[in-house]
Amino acid sequence: MIDSVLKVLLVDDDEDDYILTRELFAEIRGGYAYELRWEATYADALAAMRGGTYDIHLVDYRLGGHDGLELIRAARQQGSCTPAILLTGQGGAETDVEAMKAGAADYLVKGRIDAAMLERAIRYAVERGRTEAALRESEARFRSVVQHSSDVITILDADSTIRYVTPSIERIFGYPGDGVIGEKLIDAAHPEDAATVARFLSAASGQPGATAPVEWRVRHRDGDFRYAESIGTNLLDDPHVGGVVITTRCISERKALEAKLTHQAFHDPLTKLANRALFRNRVEQALKRARRRRAPLAALFLDLDNFKTINDSLGHAAGDCLLMTVAERLRACVRQYDTTARLGGDEFAVLLEDGTLPQDAAIVARRIIDAMSQALTLEGREVRVGVSIGIAVSEAGVESADELLRNADVAMYTAKESGKGRYEIFEQKMHTTLLARIELEADLRRAIDRQEFTLYYQPIIALDTGRISAVEALVRWNRPERGRIAPLDFIPLAEETGLIVPLGRWVIEEACRHAQEWQAQLPAAAPLSISINLSGRQLQQPELAHDIASALCRSGLPAHSLILEITESVMMQDTEATLAKLRELKNIGLRLAIDDFGTGYSSLSYLQRFPIDILKIDKSFVKGIGQGSEESAVARAIITLSDTLHLSTVAEGIEQLEQMTTLRTLGCEFGQGYYFAKPLTASDMNALLRREYEGIESDITAGELLTTASSEFKLAGEQLSVHGEKSPIASAEALRVLRI
Repeated sequence: MIDSVLKVLLVDDDEDDYILTRELFAEIRGGYAYELRWEATYADALAAMRGGTYDIHLVDYRLGGHDGLELIRAARQQGSCTPAILLTGQGGAETDVEAMKAGAADYLVKGRIDAAMLERAIRYAVERGRTEAALRESEARFRSVVQHSSDVITILDADSTIRYVTPSIERIFGYPGDGVIGEKLIDAAHPEDAATVARFLSAASGQPGATAPVEWRVRHRDGDFRYAESIGTNLLDDPHVGGVVITTRCISERKALEAKLTHQAFHDPLTKLANRALFRNRVEQALKRARRRRAPLAALFLDLDNFKTINDSLGHAAGDCLLMTVAERLRACVRQYDTTARLGGDEFAVLLEDGTLPQDAAIVARRIIDAMSQALTLEGREVRVGVSIGIAVSEAGVESADELLRNADVAMYTAKESGKGRYEIFEQKMHTTLLARIELEADLRRAIDRQEFTLYYQPIIALDTGRISAVEALVRWNRPERGRIAPLDFIPLAEETGLIVPLGRWVIEEACRHAQEWQAQLPAAAPLSISINLSGRQLQQPELAHDIASALCRSGLPAHSLILEITESVMMQDTEATLAKLRELKNIGLRLAIDDFGTGYSSLSYLQRFPIDILKIDKSFVKGIGQGSEESAVARAIITLSDTLHLSTVAEGIEQLEQMTTLRTLGCEFGQGYYFAKPLTASDMNALLRREYEGIESDITAGELLTTASSEFKLAGEQLSVHGEKSPIASAEALRVLRI
């Protein structure tokens, strides 16, 4: 950068002229300070001028065998950009032209130069030189940017003939820059994009300013096509350009990424099947075609049977492997142009078009069920997974996509309810049933919040003494405006929806409270125990032991007075986790019973490991006792097993005197059933316990009272259905005696 001292090179072969010039510089006042150097020969001067160390060159026209113009030209050719002023003996137009052609910034006539003129000429020449240097730097920078741009800049004539293109075209599209000059740009377009490019070029050459971006495919030199985005600017009237400027960039990588993201957005990442969003869109489009063609189509909704059990027992990695296998088998069962999708979790769907009637969809469903039933190996174990399928057929595409999928879902739910591993074709009554179920679930949720439930209690009798040893708590629901709902109608729904957890927590709290009240009011009833059923969903809750311990603490009921009943099938699910949970419960001090024993699939080895206190013989084995049936032999075996393992036994569903007598003879300790009493309200149970432990109105035991009452029931010769079971009707006298 030039500072406040200007370095001046004087080239003159006459020393006197050098002295005169030096004196002129001495007369200059203000402005710059000057540092003057003198060279007398052409060669030395050229070498000094090439060095670029001077801010201005003053060159005499006459240099012996050379002239100053020749020297200036030579310095320019060798890279010197320093401004030069020609010193000549005479001036004129001819000298002016020659000086300019040689590259001189100005010329001065010897003998007419004074200090002010010299200072002004140098100052103008230096400033002009700075301007030209800045311009050259800017041009070099622009040239570098253009040469290395990631875009291809093309200048076209009005007819789209390529007149200029940046070298970046070779790097991006493979063509040498001079290889496309004179070609038509539109000739490089993909045939399918030619019309789009023609409209774009027409707009670019016909309107001022820049066009909107356009995407098109450009033929690469290798023959393939690349995606490109171009913008056109009309500079036909610009004197420096005089053409249409097209700026083009390759967007193939962006398009590939967009395609990948689009695929990911509409496909399941695990199975690579269509996801719910894409499947729904396909169904919408298929329904539109069905309406035009009046051709039926079908949607299949699939849900794997028992997938959760496999996923929980073998781990999520094995579950993912299973889902991928299911996807492969599903693809193999349908046509290539049918749509298969994973809707989420273990739910899948299939869209069948081209005139698919119900019987056609049923064939596909049967094929899928057979394929899914084939065994596969996961984590070294052979497993099988079934599938339940719902089919919804649209005859004319009048349904919406949501409605068709809902119908298929409803049919699938019906298949699940009907035994799994099967398919069902949607019928309107299924939807009515589902709506009733949804309404029931909503009422069930409200019932829990509003505490619309009541506990009933059924006595458990010691068969050797006839006394009440325990009571089993049974939940009942009086649904507003609908009356009493059978437990079989709402307990499975509560289990499925998870509502059994808050409901079960309430049952435990209420039952413990009642049991403690009875023990407090009836000191003789202190050994009385309360038995509560525990569902599989409750057993899975991490906070179960804490909730039970809290309920016992709040009620004041001793832990050994609480019995939790768990079905055999629930205990055998994930046995190690169940065993740990049972031990946690036992540490509280309560007792555990296996409910419905004999109907499950537990082995003796597991039975020995479980911390069980009581076996409850299922009523299906009690029913045939005393008639020489196989059930009697099973009951005898269970009692013997229980005795061997030092467990207590309770027989459920005793309805006849012969059953009770035989069970007592076999060594069964306890029994319950309609032979003794149906489930009682808390107040009725309280009255019965007072008679049992306070001896009001009679000295005989409650067990004898109940037996006598049941005999009277049978003498009446009438039957009453209670929650789906037959129960004797009590006579007026029995009602008076028992207050039930």
